[in-house]
Formats: sequence, structure tokens, C-alpha cells
Amino acid sequence: MARLISSLVVIGLLGASAAAFAVTEGLKLERSPITGTRISTAFSPTCGCPTGLARIAFRLRKADSVTATILGPDGNTVKTIARDLKARPGFPHLVWDGKDSSGTVVPEGAYRTRVHLARRHQTITLPNKIQVDLTPPRIVVTRRRPRPLIISPDRDHRRDRIAIHFTVSETARPLLFVNGKEALRGRLTEGGGILYWAGRLHGRTLPQGSFLITLRAQDVAGNRSHASPPHVARIQYILIQAPRIARVPPGRLFFIPVHSDARKLEWRLGGRSGFVRPWKIHLRAPNKRGRYRLVFSERGHRAATTIVVRKR
Repeated sequence: MARLISSLVVIGLLGASAAAFAVTEGLKLERSPITGTRISTAFSPTCGCPTGLARIAFRLRKADSVTATILGPDGNTVKTIARDLKARPGFPHLVWDGKDSSGTVVPEGAYRTRVHLARRHQTITLPNKIQVDLTPPRIVVTRRRPRPLIISPDRDHRRDRIAIHFTVSETARPLLFVNGKEALRGRLTEGGGILYWAGRLHGRTLPQGSFLITLRAQDVAGNRSHASPPHVARIQYILIQAPRIARVPPGRLFFIPVHSDARKLEWRLGGRSGFVRPWKIHLRAPNKRGRYRLVFSERGHRAATTIVVRKR
């Protein structure tokens, strides 16, 4: 009789163990009710930019009532961003403004999202970290080429662009501004790099003139640095240093200084034309007295001056 009782106890224990094992394995095989999380990795609630909000999205396998809470680095509750939200299967999209329940911007640190599903009576803390970053990066211009900053972006591969070497204090994107307007966005870089500017603003090549160039850096969270000290860059295609030449005797040679990095310039004067090399240019005046317009051109860019032909 004692042996029978002992055998029944052993059989009962084995059965209970088997049932527990089956339940455990079944739980392991059950798919998570939340999948496909898409959460901002870093943002700045004070940047006033598109990355000023943390965006939180995940896929619900079944409809449920969702309550989402932001947890601080210490695990404590910071703010509830959704309460009893009736969510259908799919991607509910939530946002967090980087503030706690009292409306104060939270300190820098790594935060997480806790999701409670009321119908399943299940609470899940998402593993994705949300980094709050309030510190702007720093950018320093270390070198500029060419010197002086004079370019002619006419695509002849001669002084077509400016190269600006810089360093950044953290992983950031360099931004170039022309007269205070954003003209160029570089790639994210760590440590520093080179930014090339070919004289364009809002998709158009700028005309001849002087422009103020500054750099700023924008980190992954959206924080922007202060602007670097400005540098004057000049776009110069053809520069005639003599705006007007008077009293050139008819048919005589005259000298005119013309600056350009082009290999040759086309000229037109009094119905005649030709090609010359820039810098010290000698041309022959028309044979008749009068006022003439001397035009130099290269790749669509022009510069002109007035020639007055008369006897001395």
C-alpha cells in the first residue's frame, strides 16, 4: 500500500512538471504583442527644429487599449504620453516633447518607453533608448583655400570652388551660410572634414560680388552651434580695372588691365573681335573718333568698359 501511494505521488509530480514545462514552452513560442518598433534615437526638445520631438511607433498585432509612459534613466516615471488609447492593429504613432509631467524640460540622459496593454493585462518596456541631448556642438574653421577667397564658378576647373577645413566637437553635420542664408549641408562627420562651396545659393550660381561665409554645425539631435567668424568670399569672373579709358588716339595701341582666371577671353570693340589672354591686354583703337564699348566675355559672363577715341 505504501509503495502504491509513493508511486502515485511520483506520477503526480512528473505530470505537474510536464504540464509546467508545456506551459513554459508555450509562452516561449507565443509571439510578442508588440513588434517593429521605430523610435527616435536622439532629439533635442529645445532646438526648435523638426527633431524637437521624439517619435515613438510600434506595431500592435491585435487591437488593444494602450497606455504609454516615459521612464527616466533611473527607471522612474517621467510622463504619461498616452492613456487608454484605443489602438487598432498596426502602427500607433506617439510623440514626446521632452518634458516631464510638470512641463519642465528633462535633463540629458537615456529614456525608455513603457507600454501597458489593458486587454492583455501586460506591461512591456521597449528596449529602444531615447537620448535627450541639450548641448549644441562646436565648429572651428581651421583652413581656407584658395587664399584670398576669390573664385569663378564657371566650371572650367580653375578656382571653381572654395575648400573650408573644419573640426567639430561631436558627430555633426556642417552647414554653410552665405549672407546668413543656408547654402550647403554637408554629411554627418565625426571630428571634422572639408566643405566645398561652388558659389551656389538655393540652386543658382551667384553673380559676381562679395559674400559673407559662415559655418555652423548641427548634431544628430538637432542642436546647432554658434556661427563661426565670417569670412569674405568674392566671386569674380572678369574684372576690368579701368572702368573708362579716354583720349585714345585713333588706330593706336592701348593697354587695359583685365583680371580673370580664364585661359582666354573673347573681346569685341568697334565691330572687331578676337581672343586674348587676361591680365595685361593690348588692343588697337578704332580708326574713327567716338565712344566705343569694349566687351570681354567668357562662358556666358561679361564685363564692359567705355573707350573714348579722339585726337590728343
